[in-house]
Amino acid sequence: MGPGDRTRSLAGVDDGYESWLAAREIAWIADSCARLDTIGRRPVLSVIVPTYETPAPFLRACIDSVLAQTYGEWELCIADDGSRTPEVRDVLSDYARRDPRICVELLPTNGGIALATNTALALARGDYVAFLDHDDTLAPFALADVAIHLHDHAETDLLYSDEDRIDPKGRRVRPFFKPNWSPDLLRACNYVCHFLVVRRELVSALGGIRPGFDGAQDYDLVLRATEKARRVGHVPRVLYHWRATATSTARDVATKPGASDAGVKALREHLLRRDEDGDVDAPEPTQYRVRYRIKGSPLVTVVVTAAQGRLDRLQQTLGATRHSDLQLLVVGGALSPERVSWDGEPRIAAMRNRAIAHARGDFLVFLHDDVEIVDRTWLDELLGHAQRPDVGVVGTKLVYPDGTIQHAGLVVGLGGLVGRPFAHMTDANAWTSMGATTWTRNYLAVSGACLMVRKSHLDAVGGFDQRLGDIAATVDLCLRLGAHGLRTVYTPHTRLLHHGCDDTPSPGELDALRPLQRFLHDGDPFYNPNLSPCVGDGRLRERFADPELDAVLRRLVDTPAAAANGAVDQIRHALDARERSLLALQALLRQKNAQIAEMTARLDTLAAHQAGSLQALARRELDRRPRLKATLKRLLGR
Repeated sequence: MGPGDRTRSLAGVDDGYESWLAAREIAWIADSCARLDTIGRRPVLSVIVPTYETPAPFLRACIDSVLAQTYGEWELCIADDGSRTPEVRDVLSDYARRDPRICVELLPTNGGIALATNTALALARGDYVAFLDHDDTLAPFALADVAIHLHDHAETDLLYSDEDRIDPKGRRVRPFFKPNWSPDLLRACNYVCHFLVVRRELVSALGGIRPGFDGAQDYDLVLRATEKARRVGHVPRVLYHWRATATSTARDVATKPGASDAGVKALREHLLRRDEDGDVDAPEPTQYRVRYRIKGSPLVTVVVTAAQGRLDRLQQTLGATRHSDLQLLVVGGALSPERVSWDGEPRIAAMRNRAIAHARGDFLVFLHDDVEIVDRTWLDELLGHAQRPDVGVVGTKLVYPDGTIQHAGLVVGLGGLVGRPFAHMTDANAWTSMGATTWTRNYLAVSGACLMVRKSHLDAVGGFDQRLGDIAATVDLCLRLGAHGLRTVYTPHTRLLHHGCDDTPSPGELDALRPLQRFLHDGDPFYNPNLSPCVGDGRLRERFADPELDAVLRRLVDTPAAAANGAVDQIRHALDARERSLLALQALLRQKNAQIAEMTARLDTLAAHQAGSLQALARRELDRRPRLKATLKRLLGR
C-alpha cells in the first residue's frame, strides 16, 4: 500500500495536471520509442496480476493496458483467487485465448493475496517481474521505459516509477513525483509502491510474498528486496495509474484497517534484520515513525555560534533539554557555561571549526543563536539518527514564529544554487506532488541552523570549509560526507523555532563548492525533475528541457566564479519570464481551442442544414423525373 492515503490534499494540487500530463506524455512516448530502437538485449518482463472479484470493466482496462504496450517482450501472469463471480473467470479465459503471452491460473478457493500473488509468480519465466494491481493500468510506454532503464543500468535489481491515480470519474489526479532511492523515506512510508519491478531471481530467493502481511505485503517485499538489491533504480515518469475506487486504499486507507499494523510489523522485522534498535509506530495510517534507541549515554557538545547576538531565547529554552550529558560551547558570546573566544570576522564556518577543537563530545550539534527550543526531546531525536553508522548529518524541521515551515531540507538547483522545499507551507500532514511534509527523508543537505554530526566524521573531512558562508559551508560539508558514503537525514519529528533566516550560496562561492557542481549538471537525486525548478511547494515544471539554456548553465558551472557573478540570478529571472510566457501561451491556446470548438460546432450545424437542403432538392428532383418521362412519352406518341 502506498503513502498519503489519508493526508489532506492542498488546494489546487490537481489543478491543470491533466493538461500538463497530456503534453508530457506525448514527449515521453516519442522519447521512449526512439530510445527503444537503440537497445540491444531486451529482457522479458513478467507482469504479475492477482485478481479477486474484480469488476469486469476495470479488469479489462487493466489487461488492455498491458496489451497496448509499445514493448513486446512481456508475459502477463494472472492468478485468480477463487472469485465467485463467473464474469471474472470468463474475462480471464477470453483474454488467455486471444494472446499466448497471457497465462492464467484459476484457484478453486480464496486463499488470500499472498497465495494468489505467489501463484502468479510461479507462472513467470521472465528476467524481471512487474507488479500490477487487478484494477489499475499502465502507461503504454511503461514496459519500454523499464527495459531502457535496465539496459542502461544492468546491475539494477529493483526499479520503481512515478505514479498518479484515477478518480471515480476517470480523471487522472494526485500525481506523486518521487525522489531517487531514499532509504529513510522508505521507513516513513512505502513511497516506492507503484510501479514496482524486481529481478525474478531476487524475488525467488526472498521466497516471494510472505503471508501475514495482508494490506502491506508489497511494503514487506520492498523492504526485504532493498536489503539485498545491488542497485535501486527510479524512472521519473508517470508509468502507473492507481485506481481510486470506493474499496481502494488509493482513495481511503480505512478500507483496509489492518494495513498500518501489517506495515509496522514489516518495518520492525526490517530493523531486526538490519541489526538496528528502534521503536516503530504509525502516527498516520500507513505512515511510520522509527524512534531509534540511543546507545549508552554519549556526551553531546552543543555548539552555539553567537553571530547574531540573539542568545536570550536560546538560553531560556536550552535548559529544558531532556538529554543531560551535554557540553555547551558558545563561540563569540556570553552564554554560560563555556565560552570560546572569537575576535575575528563573524564567519560561522570558521567559528564552528574553532569550537570543534574544544569539543569533548562524540557528537556535535550546531545551532544558530536565533533558534528557540520548543521540544525537550529534540536532542534524542537527532542523536538516534546520528548514531546510525551510515548517517553523516542529521537536520530537523525549522519553523517560523507563525508556524509555517522555514526549513525541511535543502535541494540543489532549486531557485538558483540551493533552495528550500516546503518553505512557507503550513506545518501539517498535507499532500503535495512530492509527498507529505511530515515524512523523514534523505536530502543532499540540510540547514546549518540546527544540525548534528559525529565528531569522527568531522575530523575525517577536516570540518567546515572556512572560505564559505554559513549555508554554503553546510551544504559543502553534507556533500563531502555523502562522497564518503554517509547519508544526510532530515527528521520532521522534532522542530525548532527559527527567528532568523538563512542566506543562499552566492555565485561567488561556486568555485569553492566543487561537490555541488555535479548536481547542478545532473540534478538533485532527491528532487524529481518533473517538479518546478523555481519553487519547492510541489508545483510542476512548466517548461520542457531547453538544450540551449542547459548549455548556458553548464558553461556557467565551468566558468570562474568572478566572471559568473550575477549570472545565476539573470538565469533565474529568464526562467521565470519563460514560465510566465509559457503560462500565457497555454491560456491563449486554451482560448483558441475553445474558439475552434465553437467554430466546429457551427460548421457541424451548417453542414447538417446543408445536408438537409440537398436531401430536399434531391427528393424534388426525383419527384420531377416521373412527370418528365410521362411528358416525353406523350410527345413521342404524337
